[in-house]
Amino acid sequence: MKQFYTIVALLFMGLFLGSCEKKDVLNEPPALMLFPIYNDARISSTELNQAKMHYEQNGLRVVRDLKFAPNANRQKGALISSDVATLSAVEGIKEFVLKIPGYEDVKLEIDYERLTTKEAKEDACYCNKPQRSVKYKGGNLNVESKTSKGENVYYVYMSK
Repeated sequence: MKQFYTIVALLFMGLFLGSCEKKDVLNEPPALMLFPIYNDARISSTELNQAKMHYEQNGLRVVRDLKFAPNANRQKGALISSDVATLSAVEGIKEFVLKIPGYEDVKLEIDYERLTTKEAKEDACYCNKPQRSVKYKGGNLNVESKTSKGENVYYVYMSK
């Protein structure tokens, strides 16, 4: 009977100690979230649905579609892209151009870093492509807020 209690105690200890370990699966990299503003007002969803992001690669002009995130849980009126993390961290592309028809183009410097699995597990993001900075070409953007997932949402001031 004593062996039975010893085995049960060891099983519970194994389950308890195993649950304290850090998870093995890394988080997804934080998505790029931009919040375009014109004259201190949100840009309409109709205009945001036409937004595009461009970058240069090997002399070719490549277009990346952004997604409009209308859901209030994410950030009402935000543009979101997950592809930018890979383009910046893996492909080394750091300069992007946001285009919304009817507004002047905005040049952005977007920096995600590529980390090894070991480095990623030590990073606050706990991901292999953490977002390091998002700036206007030549200046910083304002961080508007954080989403429930901890992603930064950046104001982008547009002009016509």
